[in-house]
Amino acid sequence: MIRFRTLLGLVSLAIMPLFSLPAASEKLSVNLTTHQVAITSNFTGATITLFGAIQKPLATIEDDQQVVRDDLIVIVRGPSEDITVRRKERVAGIWVNRAAVTFTNVPGFYFVASTDKLEDIISEFTLNREEIGTERLALSAPFVHNGALSEEEISNFRKAVVAEKQRDNLYGEAEGGVLLQDNTLFSMRINIPANVPVGDYVVRVLLVRDGVVVGSKSLRPSVNKSGIERMLYRFAHNWPLLYGLSAVFVALFAGWAASVVFRRG
Repeated sequence: MIRFRTLLGLVSLAIMPLFSLPAASEKLSVNLTTHQVAITSNFTGATITLFGAIQKPLATIEDDQQVVRDDLIVIVRGPSEDITVRRKERVAGIWVNRAAVTFTNVPGFYFVASTDKLEDIISEFTLNREEIGTERLALSAPFVHNGALSEEEISNFRKAVVAEKQRDNLYGEAEGGVLLQDNTLFSMRINIPANVPVGDYVVRVLLVRDGVVVGSKSLRPSVNKSGIERMLYRFAHNWPLLYGLSAVFVALFAGWAASVVFRRG
């Protein structure tokens, strides 16, 4: 009986932390001015405003009197895609494609904003682990075509992908782009370019204190085509063969109609 009670006591001590109440921590209330962006024929881009508040427990509020500062990092990622990058080389006076690398799970859109410089908010280890910042995107699982490449060469291909996305205004950073008022209310603007890819997006908001993430929140807005563009988009993706045949038929009909009109003229 004594051994049974002793064993029961040890088991209770072991499982007690699993049922203990978590310590009070900051909570984030976050929202967007819109959760859906509609792309129409005259779409030239859009701007979404993210806003929210930091809900702090009493202990944290008392600490604020000792000038404890919070920082925020907002990460926006678009739908993933596979991208192949090719390197041209001159052979016998002709430029031809030689080495090529395919990267998988590349975000079609990527934007990071923060209240301050990222390096001053959180450790470099965490930035690399969470892939926060365009220069830290891993662009994992590269597949090398036509031979082998060194790590340095693959890194150059990776930089080329990021640089191309930046030229298209699909990748960007805004250190200081998150406005924090009274260490409680915050807001930022997300600029959506006209060439933005359609699909589901993820907006992550991280609350950082003394280099440690003490709160987080995620939102899932979407960008979709609307009207006739949406119908054609679905038609092309669901029935590609029929869409291609229809496009050829329309082109032939337009050519025939134009020839008839000019012949009569």
